Amino acid sequence: MRISISPRQVLINALTGEVGPSTKMSGFWTSPAALNKPALPSALLAYSPIMHGLWLLTILSVFSVFSPPVLLGIAWVRFLNPEAKSQPKWRRILGAANLLAVSVLLSICVVKFLGNNCNADAGDWSCVIAWRSFAGSIVRLAPFFLVLAILGAKRTRILTLISIMAIVFDVILVDMMA
Repeated sequence: MRISISPRQVLINALTGEVGPSTKMSGFWTSPAALNKPALPSALLAYSPIMHGLWLLTILSVFSVFSPPVLLGIAWVRFLNPEAKSQPKWRRILGAANLLAVSVLLSICVVKFLGNNCNADAGDWSCVIAWRSFAGSIVRLAPFFLVLAILGAKRTRILTLISIMAIVFDVILVDMMA
């Protein structure tokens, strides 16, 4: 004789970790306390290192997607501030070249992403190959941009460094999604 268990009980047992062999004929061990626990909060509040890592990756991804335009805008405002004109001329020239190069890099990446009409489900993998080639060239150019950012104008170095790293992370993230 087999005793049936409702799907709710099976879900509660699985989420609370109270699933295991039993001497009952049902095949599941169910405590009365497990039946009174709500299933959803325990699933949402469960901690595991994998979930912690996924949350950190999600936060990093959201930050890296939205931060480059904001950081570059702040860097441009700081660069064009009259206080910043007291720096040596060569540093101002490198700072202008740095900000212009990183702004163009961001613009190219956004245009390339928005123009990437990919239909890999239909068997057309050419867009994935093209994006992977583009991502490789951006990653190979990143050290040049980082050195240019380090040599750039004061009060904009850290902002452009973070922007460059976020842009490269975004390009790699899109490549991983493809």
